[in-house]
Amino acid sequence: MSKQTIIGLSLITVIIAGIGFWLYRSPRPADEVLPIDPLAQLFSDVQAEFGLAEPLADAEVSWNVQVDDEIRAMTFSGQILAFQSADSEVESAVRQYLLGHDFVIDKLNVAAGPAASLTGYQKDDQICTLAVNSPLDQSGLLVAGLPTAYGLACAHANFAIAPVISTEQAMQQLFADKYQTKKSAVAILIEQEGVNHVRGSVRILDAASSDPNASSGQGTGGIFLAAKVDGEWVLVFDGNGAISCELVEGYGFPSEMIKDCSDNRALSVKVGEEFTIVLDSNPTTGYSWEATIDSELVSLAGKDYEAKGAEMVGAGGEEIFTLQAKEVGQAEIIFSYLRPWEGAPIKQITYFINISN
Repeated sequence: MSKQTIIGLSLITVIIAGIGFWLYRSPRPADEVLPIDPLAQLFSDVQAEFGLAEPLADAEVSWNVQVDDEIRAMTFSGQILAFQSADSEVESAVRQYLLGHDFVIDKLNVAAGPAASLTGYQKDDQICTLAVNSPLDQSGLLVAGLPTAYGLACAHANFAIAPVISTEQAMQQLFADKYQTKKSAVAILIEQEGVNHVRGSVRILDAASSDPNASSGQGTGGIFLAAKVDGEWVLVFDGNGAISCELVEGYGFPSEMIKDCSDNRALSVKVGEEFTIVLDSNPTTGYSWEATIDSELVSLAGKDYEAKGAEMVGAGGEEIFTLQAKEVGQAEIIFSYLRPWEGAPIKQITYFINISN
């Protein structure tokens, strides 16, 4: 082996040894802080919030899921925090805590009885059930003064679960999104409900806008209409004004939900001038338009019907009202779409006729 080769190998050895020494002496990076499991954090927060010292225990969490048109019961391994309390506000407080942390109530996992109830909450892959068991005597009556037993059980679902939320919650979310407020600030009363349509009243609570736990308070509100479009709820109307028939026409609302809809339209004509108003109609359904006319200012000169698509059985058409202006002023003509034997219209349209010389 030549002298140059020996020197080269020695130099390489020294370099490798130096690198190893430098790596050994260099400060090692701090251990990575692993993210806390969200359910572990939730249990910790609840224990701290309510001053609970009870330990967690392993538990199987039962959960109902909807698969196509079938509801299946499943179980997931998780933990439970079991405790007792004589405070009647505990259930409401835990509920508000979960809802305030973006959990939603899954209506497939809600059960209630005279002394026991269970409510399921879901967020992403996290599921929790809150069981409440009130003390009963031998007669099955509630015993006042004794503590109620609670069990908060949570687990990670091992596959994606879409929560089946109530219509009320869906409406709350729509209004919370529209008015940039908290869901707890939205009070919903469902008055009429179908598979794809809802009518009700809403109140946006002033107090709850800043307090997520508020359940009452003054606020603004009115009636609302909502419909499902491609499987998603959308707000069609909300407020205190008149419901426009034209606005709701394309959503297929049942007639009983929109009996009070109306459309106000205006025309300008001159004294003696004839004018026409054309309205869509389908006599095969038994419905037709009736006009209530301010006869001092306007007279009905004629009424005709023109069919569309005459080759199609049951096809609708147009009712054509020909009217004449008689005197200067503003006339009101109310058109009601009804079955004469029923009396109550399913739609009304009001025209305001401004008559000048």
